[in-house]
Amino acid sequence: MLIYSVFVFLPYFYGSLYSEEELNFLFYMPVNPLFEIPYWFGWIIYALSMFCYLSIYFGYTIVRYLYVAVLFFNVLFSALSGVAAYTGFEISVIVILSTIDGIILSFLFLKNKILVDYLAA
Repeated sequence: MLIYSVFVFLPYFYGSLYSEEELNFLFYMPVNPLFEIPYWFGWIIYALSMFCYLSIYFGYTIVRYLYVAVLFFNVLFSALSGVAAYTGFEISVIVILSTIDGIILSFLFLKNKILVDYLAA
């Protein structure tokens, strides 16, 4: 949750982290998006992600289908929103988030299978 929050709120600190030239490069979009995603949609995805993370943390595994839907829409709208440039730190955070999402998905849907395979070995 903390890493996802850092990723979401990082653009608000760009002005103090980067020079004007670097900001111009970061916000230059060479390929326009297929459609404009409303600003509020990002906050809905963020709220749903936080709800899913907290629900899974407290043991409500029924929310796993909502978690899959949120990840699916996140990937879908990321693919349709054009090309963007990221800094090294942002790419590291994205890779860590993707890895954590994969681990959470494997534990949610393959929990019994992994345990059976582990005990059989």
